[in-house]
Amino acid sequence: MATAPTIGDAVRAARFAVRLTLKDLADLTGISRRTFTRWEHDDTVPPNDARAKIVTAILRYDDAVGRRLAAQLGVQVSPPAAPVIAPRAPAAHDALATFEAEVFLAADALDLPPRRIRAAFAQLVLALRGSGATIDELAVSLTARTKAKARET
Repeated sequence: MATAPTIGDAVRAARFAVRLTLKDLADLTGISRRTFTRWEHDDTVPPNDARAKIVTAILRYDDAVGRRLAAQLGVQVSPPAAPVIAPRAPAAHDALATFEAEVFLAADALDLPPRRIRAAFAQLVLALRGSGATIDELAVSLTARTKAKARET
């Protein structure tokens, strides 16, 4: 049976949804990166004032994501407002920018410097290309595997 997402899971998911790094969110809230790491790993739980700061920062990027996070964290928010800052996403046609953004997000999730995983990601892309598989085929296979594993638990 699947467990409910933790506060750390909710914060991490919201941060990823608006494409913020730990450093970005730390800078926006005035809370240390190390503290965010502890929260996201569920080592500690953010106090109410910190939860409000996190929600406020996320709301600046995406109203729906911020409101979902507010509900998960038990934070009251005001009526909907338009995002002040556009989500940070590379242009759809810029494959290298997309690759670098995903390397950066994965490195952040693993708490590693991007240089430590960039080569592995590049090798994966080249292996996919060499196999003749498309990204769509891989996505279908990964989705099916994820669903099968979810049914096993």
